[in-house]
Amino acid sequence: MHRTSHLRTIFSLLTALCLLGAFLLNTAPARAETPSPYDLIAAVNAWRASAGLPALNPDGALMAAAQAHSEYQASIGSWSHAGAGGTYEWDRAAAAGYGGGAAIKCDEAVAIASPSNGIDYVVYTLWNDYDHRDLVLLNPNYTDVGAGAVEKDGLIYYTLDACYTGSGGNYVPPSSSSASAGTPVPTRPAIVAIQTSTPNADGSVVHKVQFGQTMWGIAIEYGMKITEIAGLNNLDPTSPVIWPGDDLLIRPPATATVTPTPTVTTPPPTHTPKPTITPTPTRPTATPTLSPTPTRQPLLGGLPTFQPSNGRAMGIVMIVICGLGLAAVGIGSLRSKNG
Repeated sequence: MHRTSHLRTIFSLLTALCLLGAFLLNTAPARAETPSPYDLIAAVNAWRASAGLPALNPDGALMAAAQAHSEYQASIGSWSHAGAGGTYEWDRAAAAGYGGGAAIKCDEAVAIASPSNGIDYVVYTLWNDYDHRDLVLLNPNYTDVGAGAVEKDGLIYYTLDACYTGSGGNYVPPSSSSASAGTPVPTRPAIVAIQTSTPNADGSVVHKVQFGQTMWGIAIEYGMKITEIAGLNNLDPTSPVIWPGDDLLIRPPATATVTPTPTVTTPPPTHTPKPTITPTPTRPTATPTLSPTPTRQPLLGGLPTFQPSNGRAMGIVMIVICGLGLAAVGIGSLRSKNG
């Protein structure tokens, strides 16, 4: 009877250990999922609605083009508007079938962010500037949209293409029929490389705007923010407008440093020191020596701190231990009955 009571107690303890192990298995942190491209479009359309603009319509061809460009950015580990083979958003949209050969107009927004940042951070922070917000996301002329999102090495590469077809389109994809008939085909707009200016003699840097250059591209080339350049040139920081031929002040002239003139100071006359009286040393007072009192250590100070990251491993170990223990209790119970 006494042995049976012990076996029941051990069985209860092992059962509780199994339950604790099962609980620890479920404490493993869940991994955040990669946002859907449609989540990105929903956030942009919500912003457009708050600004009184119609929603952009997801287009299958644009969705395919944007997703392919996100995959390309992930493959090179950097954001870029230029895609494989030097293509741009209008090339990729037309190649995917958008517009059916008609004239199209497209603009693009790209970004790289951590999965912990979320869609709102990309839309309302990374893209909250003139070149992204006003020219792409909240542009009232665009009607269709495509988006892409690819995760690689702990980063998500985002792409959003906004387009429209018909009147006002500035790109017509080349077709085999027009090429064979000798009909001239409009070419895509030239992409002008930005060359940084050499500092002047006074240290100032002035950039002359060329055709096809944007405030956003100039700011990136000089490693500055758009608002910084706008402030130096008395432009609207929220919507700066520049034209070809404008001279943009990038760095103001260096301020001359005034060197102080040294002042000659006549030293004061030297005083003859008077003899000093040496005081009689007093008997030092004995200072009692205090014996250090040992600090009491906590009884559980050496135990490791529980972290959620190792909860799964601890749970597996507990379940294995309690499984072996239950097996041992079962064997002991059978032996007691046979005895």
